[in-house]
Amino acid sequence: MPSSLSLIIIILFIIIIFSWILDWTNATTSFIDQNGTQQTQEVQALGLLSFGNSISKGFTNASSLILYLLVLSAYIEIIMYTGVLETGITALIKKLNGKEILIIPILFVFFSLCGTITGMQEGTIGFFLLVVPFLILAGFDAMTGLLVILLGTTTGFTASIVNPFSVGISIDLINNNVLDSTNLQLTMEQGIMMRIAIWILFTTIGVIFVTLYAHKVKKNPNNSVVRDDYQKNKDWAQQHLNTSMSNQYKKMTKREMIGLGLFFLAFFILIFNSIPWGEFFPKYDTYVTNHQYTYFPNYISWLFNGMNYPGYWSLGDYITEFILFSLAIGFLLRMNLKDITTSMWIGAKAILPIAIIIGVAGAIPVSLSYSNLDFFIVGLVIPEQANVTLFMFLLITFFIFIFLACFIPSTSSLATISMPLIALISLQIFGTQGYSEVDQLKILSYLIIVFTIATGLINMFIPTQVVVLSSCEASQVPYSKMLKPVLLYISILFLTTILFIIPGITLWFKL
Repeated sequence: MPSSLSLIIIILFIIIIFSWILDWTNATTSFIDQNGTQQTQEVQALGLLSFGNSISKGFTNASSLILYLLVLSAYIEIIMYTGVLETGITALIKKLNGKEILIIPILFVFFSLCGTITGMQEGTIGFFLLVVPFLILAGFDAMTGLLVILLGTTTGFTASIVNPFSVGISIDLINNNVLDSTNLQLTMEQGIMMRIAIWILFTTIGVIFVTLYAHKVKKNPNNSVVRDDYQKNKDWAQQHLNTSMSNQYKKMTKREMIGLGLFFLAFFILIFNSIPWGEFFPKYDTYVTNHQYTYFPNYISWLFNGMNYPGYWSLGDYITEFILFSLAIGFLLRMNLKDITTSMWIGAKAILPIAIIIGVAGAIPVSLSYSNLDFFIVGLVIPEQANVTLFMFLLITFFIFIFLACFIPSTSSLATISMPLIALISLQIFGTQGYSEVDQLKILSYLIIVFTIATGLINMFIPTQVVVLSSCEASQVPYSKMLKPVLLYISILFLTTILFIIPGITLWFKL
């Protein structure tokens, strides 16, 4: 498979050539606008040398998201640079000595939180030399460590709450490429309670699945999927344990405990300010609206004016928060300003390739829009009177996303390529059926849920996903043996989605 960036560029030039063909044949497209009026437009040919402007517009549309990713990655690097997170985990492991089975659900929930909030996947590789050897020598096996970390993070990624690489980018793409000419705006708050409920459900399933496997192996090592490598893995664990657990007898200082607490507090604040409080307290919505969302009472206006009220936070507010917390944690842990900025640069550089891919991939929806190919494709897919139910739509798009994720392993790239077009299809289908604007925004938030689940399930095992093979290598587990428990777990989540999640979303929408 070509790289994500190469694939995006190939698709971009295919769109340009396709626009030539349709322009020469005088192809037209018909669609219903937001006012319910029938519109007809001709497909316009794109210039071969127009790709530079399309890419520039793609970066412009994604600028807030890209900056947020750079700041978020820099924030995570601060805590990794200090070693506080590793010290905290080793202290927990020491405290649970003799009750090692309890470390399984605790670590699974921790890594799931990392996946659902920050989109962390590759960043977990460093934990394998800490967690896997300990679990092996505690009577479990290498597979247990692999499942705790890999399935923990990917389960969180699958059931994303505010993950910028799936939820964040999807919202940004829909707003800038589909809703930009309307009065509608999709926000992080829409659908967040549903996403939290799905995260709790999937994480609970994951905890039970991995804990049961660990208990079975602890009871009888012959139940291990990697029992043939038992002695080899035990020797490897013994060799690496002293290095990876070098801090196990180091007691966390009060500064380190406060620093670690601040690290998690930032994510709690993020989620708190993304919850639509107006749904629970209607008067709050009225109050915020009267203050135009960004104007605060005089006694605190000098500090908060220009920010959004809690429940209405956007990417800009998240950027402010993580910059302030980066400085607070850095100074608390006695880092000088040079160390803080250096570690933040390291974090930003680590995410730069993904940021570039997001910007370049943004040229695809821009090119589709410039040429009117987006509405042309929608017209091919949808009959003039499409009688598609919400359940059918979510189920069909779920399988579409699963299929596409097999060929495009990058979640952000897949979102950029597919989400604007499928969101446009959604608006056309349910707009012609007379759904209100509020209901259409709800459906778009459900579409994002289906997208994150579909891509997350594929990313748990597909070998083109870097974190999968890296996790196998780091835990000394062959990829072929990893597939047995992971595919079983994926099957459970897949059936849960088909039988409960999608029908549940449909039922909730009707209530």
